[in-house]
Amino acid sequence: MNDNNLWIKRFWIFFVLTMTVKVVLALFLYLVPDEAYYWEFARRPALSYFDHPPMVGYMIAILRPFFGDSVLAVRGFALISNAMVTLILFFICQRVFSCAKTGFFSVLLFHLTPSGLAVGFLMTPDTPLALFWALCLITFLSIIKNPEPVLPWVFMGVFLGLGALSKYNMILMVPAVAASILIFPERRKLVFTFRYWIMVLLAFAGTIPILLWNMQNEWASLKFQFEHGLQPGNYSLWRYFGEFLGGQLITMGPAVFVLLCCLSVSQVIKSFKAKNEEVFFLAVTILPALLLFAYSGSKTKVEANWPQIAYIGGFPLIAHWLVTGWSKKRALWTILPGAILTVVALLHSLTLILPVRDVSYRLHGWQEAGALIRQVDQETGGNLLFVGQGYGLAASMAFYAGLAPERTAEANSGKNYRFWDSQRKINEATTIVYVDEDDHSEARRRGEEFEQADYRRHEIYLRNKLVRTLNISIFRNRKTNTGQGN
Repeated sequence: MNDNNLWIKRFWIFFVLTMTVKVVLALFLYLVPDEAYYWEFARRPALSYFDHPPMVGYMIAILRPFFGDSVLAVRGFALISNAMVTLILFFICQRVFSCAKTGFFSVLLFHLTPSGLAVGFLMTPDTPLALFWALCLITFLSIIKNPEPVLPWVFMGVFLGLGALSKYNMILMVPAVAASILIFPERRKLVFTFRYWIMVLLAFAGTIPILLWNMQNEWASLKFQFEHGLQPGNYSLWRYFGEFLGGQLITMGPAVFVLLCCLSVSQVIKSFKAKNEEVFFLAVTILPALLLFAYSGSKTKVEANWPQIAYIGGFPLIAHWLVTGWSKKRALWTILPGAILTVVALLHSLTLILPVRDVSYRLHGWQEAGALIRQVDQETGGNLLFVGQGYGLAASMAFYAGLAPERTAEANSGKNYRFWDSQRKINEATTIVYVDEDDHSEARRRGEEFEQADYRRHEIYLRNKLVRTLNISIFRNRKTNTGQGN
């Protein structure tokens, strides 16, 4: 067996092992509240939604007829997407570097980051974004190699459009494509070809449902995205940028993130000089997201995951750098920090072993919470409105207690609940069940609007650790002078 075939075999072994781990995690761990919220997208189909485009909801909706309202229905496409992104990364390395060893380490580095672990089984808008981003990478590499066939341009347009339907971040692929065409003089004539404009039109078609929804809803989503991600916050540059930088170093692994930053810049310069268009394209796909969110992260809070799908094109570059300058020392300091963080994150997500209350707690206790809510539902006749304080809790209680859409609402009409008539349903109900997680609870204030209030407090534990406190309050007979609608 030659060296290349050996690394191909190792890749397939690693692929099977890592996908097995992701399947176990997907089926064993409960949905986080955001996933339950996207499941609500699937139950309430629309052209788009307040905080995200619709693709995440569409993907869940496709699987609901086969798997019902189950964890597998929600996370099935996360597993499919992760498998496809893994294969695409390997094939990119085969195409660009003709090296299975590079492909193996590209995939290894991708999976041995906390971010790669999470995106592999959690269903969020990053899931379809990662899939269509990766498909754009390998499709445009095909166009670079031979720009004459029309079909790759058609596929590129379709994938850009589907990416736009997945998350607004897909727009950051556009400057990378534009740069790869316009910077190299011999490619500029492509702008005047029919196939180029087919790509542009198909990509634009993906934005039409989002634009129509925004037109119908006073541009609410676009305004929210601008205010959410770009408006200055109230704290110092160093606090915001420190949080951004720390988030990238922890979730990507310190060595991987530093290499992504360095190689994205150095390879853009080197590949331009060498006229290596494929490497140039991979490198330049990283920079728009990295620069935009680094700038935004100096002014306001930026979530760690926001720029990270754009890093996909960087893993082949890191792997190539690692393999061409191979040494055990280089491999160790490149892979080991991220691997340690990933293993710790994996163990903590399963067992909550670390003495810190973090996002891993969101993966636990929901089945028990659902049982408590079902018990109250049966006790109260199975027809009351359940009001959750917070969009994630409202969606999670609906999923795990099996509540129909018309029987759930969010207390403050947060996120897309504003468009699901939450406030109207609350105002019209004379008796409600109010649920909160004991975090700035509004139950007592809400209870003053009713003649009778029954407050119940429940604590949910995992291995003697308090996972969450659930307050379930039954409010009966709304007072007539409470000023409904305020």
